Amino acid sequence: HHHPCQRFRPGPADLAVAPGEDGDLAGAPPADMATAPADMSFTPSHVSAGDFRLGTQPLTVTTSINTDASNLLVDGQPAPAGVSFAVENNLAVLAAASFTVPAGATVRVTGALPLVVVSGSTIDVAGTLDAGADGLTPGPGGAAPGAGDSPGAGGRQNMSGDSGGSGAGFGGAGGKSGSDTGMGCGAGAGTAGVKGGGSTGNAQLSTLAGGSGGGRGSPGQCDINNYPAALGGAGGGAVQLTAASSISVAGVINAGGGGGQGGCKDPAQVNSGSGAGGGAGGAILVESLAVTIKGSL
Repeated sequence: HHHPCQRFRPGPADLAVAPGEDGDLAGAPPADMATAPADMSFTPSHVSAGDFRLGTQPLTVTTSINTDASNLLVDGQPAPAGVSFAVENNLAVLAAASFTVPAGATVRVTGALPLVVVSGSTIDVAGTLDAGADGLTPGPGGAAPGAGDSPGAGGRQNMSGDSGGSGAGFGGAGGKSGSDTGMGCGAGAGTAGVKGGGSTGNAQLSTLAGGSGGGRGSPGQCDINNYPAALGGAGGGAVQLTAASSISVAGVINAGGGGGQGGCKDPAQVNSGSGAGGGAGGAILVESLAVTIKGSL
């Protein structure tokens, strides 16, 4: 599966343009955001500058965040007093005076909308903030298997040959699926793999969105006895961390795509199906006046 798009921003100018290891995009913030208030040194991406003032109490999260618009939850409960969690620009915006994921904690982020964390001071991720897809389950704002702006393609079937489903695209093109040389007994041998989803989005991450889903495998003869074709992996989620003063990541932020299912195996059939493609990684945007990354994204 693909690694997520990543962007680091220390205030109004980029610290660096840092593409991911597989060509995922990184770059400068959008130029069309609202003017920051006089007491703020930079304009946040995708949300209002006034969001810096929404949270009046610190927030420590230890288990989960849900970004469904009708069920916004922090550690399984509505946001506590002094913390704002609301939908803005089709994003789930969680605003607090400060935000912490403590060491040893793994916070699983799920839901339909991308997550934006806005802190009036600092953000400290010492544990794990996991917004990646889990197999067929998308990360926040990620797409379901076979869905999204640039999904993988389904595997081909030609007699005894079944190529795999291809990977979804995002910052870079998805991976081409493997070919099937067939059973060596005539028609169907040499079924070629299919191209992955094309690259989409832009270097500025001007739209905060998760990854697309991978393509399904070819069913072979598994569908004769109602064995389903393998489903592609879901898309990784999208996470934005915006802090007025500083951000420290000594832990892990994950927005990777989900792996596709293996090919079906009907014991009554000689021609089993092929495996599915992986989902694309999502997006990670980190912006503040000072950003320290000692962990991994």
